Amino acid sequence: ENVALGEWLMASVGYLFLFIEGDVLFTICACRALQTMVAADAEGDGTGRLIRSLWLGVPLLNKLSLLACSHTAALDLLHCIFQSPHRSIRVAARSLAHALARPLPLEVVPNIAYPAGGNDEAVADEAGTGAQGGSRSSSSRAQPAEVAAAATA
Repeated sequence: ENVALGEWLMASVGYLFLFIEGDVLFTICACRALQTMVAADAEGDGTGRLIRSLWLGVPLLNKLSLLACSHTAALDLLHCIFQSPHRSIRVAARSLAHALARPLPLEVVPNIAYPAGGNDEAVADEAGTGAQGGSRSSSSRAQPAEVAAAATA
């Protein structure tokens, strides 16, 4: 019964961690609590219990990866999760890496219309093309292929 309670507690903290945004103190405490529960497993399968109790997928790994850049507690938890021999963690990590690495298809990039005769720097910066020394004339407007190339560069 203690095993089920521990997994329920891990799942609850993990669920809250995934869906509570903007609370840095909670994020750090949740990461540390999850890592402590993993380390405190008497049977030595804390990482396995954590992975079985959490919905471990791309959203959780993405959030942990982003937080790991600025909070060591998230980095430590991410490292702890990656120590697992379970296949699911490797599949989720590969899915995240694939989602972040592949270029956008041309259809996804919107056709950007520039205002006639106006300063297009803000629109060009928004599109990721950057402004080349002021406003563009109507003959030098970015085509969708140029925008896609700039967005994937």
